[in-house]
Amino acid sequence: MKILLKKNQRVTKLPSKEVRYVLGEGVKLELSLEQAEGEVMVELRGEGSEVESVVYLVSRDGDSKFNLEHRHVGLNTKSKMIQKVALIGTAQAELVGTVRMDAGCKGAEGDLAQHSLLLSPEAKINAKPNLEIGHHEVKASHASTMERVDDEKLFYLTSRGVSKKEAQQLLIEGFFKGASQDLLTILL
Repeated sequence: MKILLKKNQRVTKLPSKEVRYVLGEGVKLELSLEQAEGEVMVELRGEGSEVESVVYLVSRDGDSKFNLEHRHVGLNTKSKMIQKVALIGTAQAELVGTVRMDAGCKGAEGDLAQHSLLLSPEAKINAKPNLEIGHHEVKASHASTMERVDDEKLFYLTSRGVSKKEAQQLLIEGFFKGASQDLLTILL
């Protein structure tokens, strides 16, 4: 499904599993997605167009796949992508994030961050942060982290009178700062 944007928009739910947004000149798009699956591409065509994507994915069991791409085509475009995943039980996820900068997108800026939290020994994540740079006069960065709720953090909190369950809740809520409470109930 292709969606042309001519004015600023905020999206919290995808209309289908394969979506392509095309941003015109000066358009700003804010994606804030929970439990997203499938593929989303945001094409920054118009000069000065911007996108900020925040994706939260939580799974207790089963497999999840999500692919998000910000493609810079126009001049002076900006993108910021944040992906946060928490897995528990036997959950597995594949998370692909790509910032692509085409030839001719002078002045483009792109930032990509993927953060994963594994809450059981069986949980597995395959996080793939990608930068594809086709122009010299751009700024791009990416980062990827994976962590487990470790015994040291739990010990620190429990040594201050917090129960183990409450300590785990605090660490998960801190990881998902900004996500809805509905999303957190899957894990807690």
